[in-house]
Amino acid sequence: MGRSKQSAIFIFIIVSLAVSILSLIKSFGTNPAFMQSLELFMGNDTILHFALAGSLGLCSGWLSLLMQRPMFIAVIAVLIVDEGLQYWIPTRDFSFSDMGANVFGCLSGVLVVTALHKSLLLVRERSNVK
Repeated sequence: MGRSKQSAIFIFIIVSLAVSILSLIKSFGTNPAFMQSLELFMGNDTILHFALAGSLGLCSGWLSLLMQRPMFIAVIAVLIVDEGLQYWIPTRDFSFSDMGANVFGCLSGVLVVTALHKSLLLVRERSNVK
């Protein structure tokens, strides 16, 4: 496995763990003041959902390009399941808008990585033509 793939996997794992820990903190209600301040800092919880899912989208999009498999689909599925499970967790509130922010954020991250990749390929192709 190349160094680039190892880096992508490592960063994806770190970001996934960070997002998972934030979700668990909110689910267990262990530090509600921290989560409220984080949501207020971001603007609201929907923006926080978009930003966290976007970071997962960036990482999984990068991993998808390197592995040549659509890894981001699994991330979207996990984000949808996580939001769906909140219906049954007393400390959480299920929200279609949060689910949409998760999906849209992840897809936006994947789109950014894909666009950057295509741009870099185009630049390399043009520099080789000379």
